[in-house]
Amino acid sequence: MKIEIKPYKKRYFFRFLIGLLNYSTLKSAGFLEKNFYKKLIRRIFSKTKLKGYNFVIFYNTKIVGGIQLEEVSKDKWLVGIAIFKKYWKKGIGTLAGKKFLDRKST
Repeated sequence: MKIEIKPYKKRYFFRFLIGLLNYSTLKSAGFLEKNFYKKLIRRIFSKTKLKGYNFVIFYNTKIVGGIQLEEVSKDKWLVGIAIFKKYWKKGIGTLAGKKFLDRKST
């Protein structure tokens, strides 16, 4: 199983979007929750800008999900991993998370 993690680039957008267009993936990522959009709008217009980074997970050269790294406070970061429904239960999220956390900063 070949897993690669690359920084998000605009050229990945449509390939990533196609993977998201699945009810189960949207639901598991929280997009269908009652207060999701209210929180999102509040966050967009918040005066406090959060620092974060986005990465794309590749499995055998196909985009299968993403990783988001977001600064919560000066010394705390939040890591979120999302895998498209088609690739669930294959251990990809676990392996990608380990690979991401074990990699050296560049």
